Amino acid sequence: MKNYVEIIKIGIFYNVFNEDCLIINSLFGYKIINNRCGFPLKNIDVVTNKLKDNHINFKYDEEYVKYKDNKYHSILKKIKSKSDIERRINTITEYLFANNEMISKVEEICKINY
Repeated sequence: MKNYVEIIKIGIFYNVFNEDCLIINSLFGYKIINNRCGFPLKNIDVVTNKLKDNHINFKYDEEYVKYKDNKYHSILKKIKSKSDIERRINTITEYLFANNEMISKVEEICKINY
């Protein structure tokens, strides 16, 4: 089982793929597009220092940084859990806004409880 962020140099950018994108997106806000997340070469020190601060194993170029208390899986699990909750909230919100009658019922319930 993979337990590190793999950072791959492609042209003038470093890229991460698949689940590694979730970690980089969570730490830096870089956009994920098609299971890929990239950042400029000049940002490698900022990215690797943040990974080090969080004790997340990573590989890039010829460097492989490992921690005995590697947090890769625990951080990934938290990110996925948060992402799942946000997805559920968005689904409910979209449903409510698509169904005006439901909004009225929710407003009515809120008035009763407060």
